[in-house]
Amino acid sequence: MTELAIWTVTDGTPTYFERGAVNLEKQLEEWIERDPRLVHPSLFVVGRQIRVESGILDLLAIDQIGRWAVIEIKRGNVTRNTITQALDYAACIDEMPTEELTRAVQSYLQTRNRNSVVF
Repeated sequence: MTELAIWTVTDGTPTYFERGAVNLEKQLEEWIERDPRLVHPSLFVVGRQIRVESGILDLLAIDQIGRWAVIEIKRGNVTRNTITQALDYAACIDEMPTEELTRAVQSYLQTRNRNSVVF
């Protein structure tokens, strides 16, 4: 198994970042909602807890060229079921009527006092 270490250098001295744990999926969801660069630098979150035909997706984002990104957060190991769930959500977004998706995004943006997506 490959290990990854992260260091910071302050005043010429490296300091190892200790591995931490996130207790709740909701906490990680909130962090990504506030700063989607944690997932990818060009994402902008446009929805949270959006109900689609196959369930409720955690976060919906869009990138700078208009591609949708479904962000599904799970603690622990990613399983086949997790991948299937995310694919189902993506298919639902793809098949969702434009008016319905627009309403969901506008509702989310209004609750965050945003009128549009800005990159």
